[in-house]
Amino acid sequence: MTIPPTVDHQALAKDIVQNAFALGVSSVTSRGYGRSNRVFEVCLSEPTTSVVVSQQRREQSPPPGTVSIPPGTGRLIVRFFRPFDTFNQAVRAENKVTAMALSRSALSPSRLAGVVPRVYGWERGTDDQGNFGWVVEEFMEGKVLADDFPTMPLDKQKIILGQLAEVVKAFQGYELPATVTGYGGCTFDKDGQVVAGPPSFQCKGGPFQTVSVMYTGLLRWQLEACERYDLIKGWRDSSIRDRLDRFMLEGMDIQMSGLPAGRPTLIQGSLELMKTLYDPTTLRLTAILDYGMSHIAIPAVEYLYSFGGISGMLGAPFDPETDRLRQEILAGFPSAVPESKPMRQGPAMFGSGRDIQWGLAKAWDEELARVGALRPSTISQADALARVHWFIQDLAPWHLFDADVLAIRTTEQLQEARAEAETALGMYLESWGY
Repeated sequence: MTIPPTVDHQALAKDIVQNAFALGVSSVTSRGYGRSNRVFEVCLSEPTTSVVVSQQRREQSPPPGTVSIPPGTGRLIVRFFRPFDTFNQAVRAENKVTAMALSRSALSPSRLAGVVPRVYGWERGTDDQGNFGWVVEEFMEGKVLADDFPTMPLDKQKIILGQLAEVVKAFQGYELPATVTGYGGCTFDKDGQVVAGPPSFQCKGGPFQTVSVMYTGLLRWQLEACERYDLIKGWRDSSIRDRLDRFMLEGMDIQMSGLPAGRPTLIQGSLELMKTLYDPTTLRLTAILDYGMSHIAIPAVEYLYSFGGISGMLGAPFDPETDRLRQEILAGFPSAVPESKPMRQGPAMFGSGRDIQWGLAKAWDEELARVGALRPSTISQADALARVHWFIQDLAPWHLFDADVLAIRTTEQLQEARAEAETALGMYLESWGY
């Protein structure tokens, strides 16, 4: 299904449910959208009374990663993938569906089986701006965890953290199918078997034989991308560019060779409070919703993408506000930690001293240790990986080209953000001898 660039997604969500599943629709409600998703809740005219098979499943072999809609279903979620420059639009839907299938398998032996939504239908989309991928998935009950977590007492927060730690441990311990060899994104082969492929984020190549090769592909894509952004211009108006060029010629292979290795591991890529549902009565997690950044890497990588809202992300070096937290995450927490300011209500952006919750960060580390999960302080070369990861991000920071950000920030604010990125790049290069 080709979607015009100026489409009414709300109407399209209704059409997909009516045409692909032959179900009546009473209402379609936007559940919000961000840089990369548009999500709609579709209420059916009446709950299903029997198993519903999609048109795809009736006319062809069932799309991999899907199941039939069960009886008693009254609501569905339809998700569209909004084009964004740092995403590989052609693989996003399939990567998400494949990652959800792997996640369900990884969590199936645990008490958290059932927190991954089931998928009822999907379509790939392409790199064409007018052909968005979409997924129809299970509506999950529960309340957004970020709404309540900041004001919970620590004993209740620990109950939640314990479950998140179990998720991390389950993914780390999960044996991927034998068909998955290498690193990168998740996809299906022609027989419907899960294999590694290009990741959902932009990267040169994929799948990859090593994590070092994957990060080299990511670095090369970011360096090319920064040329086309007006605020960055490839850093060619700065002395940084000559140093970058020397690093690419002389130092890149050295830094990449120092990255940790490990068996291919499922990385969820977005374990955050805003993307998790829970039952306020039982404190049980009921859903983990976002798999847009899921991929195959090594355990340390999860800490570079997730846990920002609980002060558990392994952040970038050279930031005086967060450097102490970073050191504790890498080395282990002492028995006494600093006092914290009140936790910000709702979505909190990691990176401000005001948002560091020291007691929460220590409790999170303790829960990871309790379940036996690998964490940065127990992973060799985690610091080297984090430095390469955040260096790559600073080559083309999204807030220097995202249209929504550019529209609300002043010229002075944007120039200040550019200067911060340039300073950070200089510090990475200096630390590596360039």
